[in-house]
Amino acid sequence: MKTKIKLLTTFILMTLSFSSYSRVYEYTIKDIYGINKSVRAEFGKLNTNDKIQISLISGLDRKIRVTVKKNGEAVYSSTTESINVEDRIKSSSGEEFYGKKLTLPPLSDGLYTITSEILNTQGTTVDSTEQSFLIDTAGPSADNLRIDQRPGYDMVLTGDLWELGQGADAKLYLNVKNVKAAAGFDKATIQVINPDNTVHSISDMVYDSGSSSLSVAWTQGGAVKSSWMPVSNADVEYRFRVTLYDRAGS
Repeated sequence: MKTKIKLLTTFILMTLSFSSYSRVYEYTIKDIYGINKSVRAEFGKLNTNDKIQISLISGLDRKIRVTVKKNGEAVYSSTTESINVEDRIKSSSGEEFYGKKLTLPPLSDGLYTITSEILNTQGTTVDSTEQSFLIDTAGPSADNLRIDQRPGYDMVLTGDLWELGQGADAKLYLNVKNVKAAAGFDKATIQVINPDNTVHSISDMVYDSGSSSLSVAWTQGGAVKSSWMPVSNADVEYRFRVTLYDRAGS
């Protein structure tokens, strides 16, 4: 039994030692809001204008050459030292592997490819892996908030100051059109701001991917407002604030 355990251990160590596969496991960044976060490589959407740390998986006794390109032009290249048993990395999710960490300089918004090449002791490439990541710090964009319906009832639904009254018989909606997000749209919220700048309420908006638009009902029909809307009959001036989020966290 002891001999079998010893042979099995030797086999495992040899497999790790001669692995010829390398890739980026995760990115570690400080996002545009100053929050430190780790992003898995398969997600690959980063909202940062700071340096980017990459964690690379590889086998032992190998060097890794990393090349980052944008629009086919190299913007970064570096080769690590040979990986040894001391190069054990623990990821943000708690997984451990052999590899190296490299730090990329700040990069501008756009789509990048990152190539990880495994080099043997003679400096010859024995395998390479290409991955991509997107930097998007601009965040989503959209048209201004609007009301497309015209129910009457002396409502003022254009200009900088709307007069909504108590609603109408039909269900009425607030709309945002032409939603765009390079990193992919995530969600949107709408806030009602009181005259003293405190938040009266916050509600999620519904996204329609087919029309790239958002909507939320501000009345329930029957001249009854939605629960998140103010119900005062006085001439009180409130404000709407719409916040859009993309999948990069912007």
